[in-house]
Amino acid sequence: MKIFNLFIVIAIVFFSCREGSEKQTRSGMKYKVYREMNGKKPHAGDWVTVDMVYSDEKDSVLFDSRGYGKPLRFALPEPKFIGSFEEGLMNIGEGDSASFFISADSMFEKVILKEAGGLVSRRPAPGSKLRFDVSLVRVQAFQEAEMEIAMDESRQEKAEQNALDAYLKEKNIGTDRQPEGYYLMIQNPGKGKEIKSGEMVAVKFTGRFLNGAIFDTNAESAKPYIFKVGNGEVLRGWDLAFQKLHEGDKAMLIVPSSLGYASEGLRRSGRLTYIVPPFSTLIFDLEILKMEELSAR
Repeated sequence: MKIFNLFIVIAIVFFSCREGSEKQTRSGMKYKVYREMNGKKPHAGDWVTVDMVYSDEKDSVLFDSRGYGKPLRFALPEPKFIGSFEEGLMNIGEGDSASFFISADSMFEKVILKEAGGLVSRRPAPGSKLRFDVSLVRVQAFQEAEMEIAMDESRQEKAEQNALDAYLKEKNIGTDRQPEGYYLMIQNPGKGKEIKSGEMVAVKFTGRFLNGAIFDTNAESAKPYIFKVGNGEVLRGWDLAFQKLHEGDKAMLIVPSSLGYASEGLRRSGRLTYIVPPFSTLIFDLEILKMEELSAR
């Protein structure tokens, strides 16, 4: 369901041909249809798969779903306001492509401002429009889509487990599994105090995938990463594992996706590409620093 929040910052493929038949919904919302296949039309609660480009009145693209690598898929909610994107989508059918012209003022007041918790200060120009260029690829009943998604996630979970099993076998790791499912290997024990929930901890780390590719590190930075253990500020796997470590420890931590970024993965800020893809097991090389030494600097 969280994919719907992407509407605030996304949209779909520009059509090479801008000619189309003009239509309007019962509420008076105007839109253009470029391809009409008379396919199934979606209703609120259905799952839809779409390609889309979202742009402003000057044709400045705010987002292009081609960066996602595949069409967007989400459960279609009830329209948030008259003349909304959702209303427009309910007026075209499977296989159709169209452009919807949405009130930027209404989008800002009814969607963006609420989603941002009132923190957005830049308002659109009065009377301006947003353009959604959309191709409706597929319409599915809720239960059908949920079952298909569950089966797909099950396949990905199995593939992740197979890859992890192969890695553990290759590295001869077998007795370091913790009850929660992560693996923790102390490579160089420290002499500092035991870390407890609620305490601040400083760490130098390198995060990598099973194939060795690094996705994040602060190992060469002068500043360590500091967080409060057990406060939900980091991955669940980190919150659990750090309570088994001591200041000064050097360790390797293996975090399965169930204790990491799970089925959602980690996206780049403002984009649909991934830093960490869904169902990725992560390996962290950790060095726990002493907070007293940091405070003395």
